[in-house]
Amino acid sequence: MKKLLLIVNLILFTTSLSFAQKTDARVKTTERFIQAVFADNKDAVFITNELLYHTPNDKISTYERFDMVDSQVKLFKKKYGKAFAGARYSVSSYTAYKGKKLSFANPKDIYIVSIKNKPVVYLLFHENRIFGFDYVVKGNKGDFVIF
Repeated sequence: MKKLLLIVNLILFTTSLSFAQKTDARVKTTERFIQAVFADNKDAVFITNELLYHTPNDKISTYERFDMVDSQVKLFKKKYGKAFAGARYSVSSYTAYKGKKLSFANPKDIYIVSIKNKPVVYLLFHENRIFGFDYVVKGNKGDFVIF
């Protein structure tokens, strides 16, 4: 009985540890993304190669991908630049955020960047890389634009 209890506790601890590591990595990636876009003015090549996920065997050429990311980052800066100018922000998983938020079909891989306890940006993750940072809002529902 003691061995069984020990095994169950070990499994629970390992599972929660791996979830915490994933969460920490996603928070760090989000912070690096915000820093790269708003403070360091990193180019699309850096952002694409270091922070974004793209599907294997994708048919989009590297040049087209960099061009699309560059366009999206420029729009992102224009849309959110004032909000992030000198503001303190916090990052949390969708499920951990307790305030009012947009509704998404599958929120388990979404992280929220909030300022003054209000969601400003939603990021979709695949593993520990950003899969989507642009989304369309209709009412209180959001859908990510994946390219």
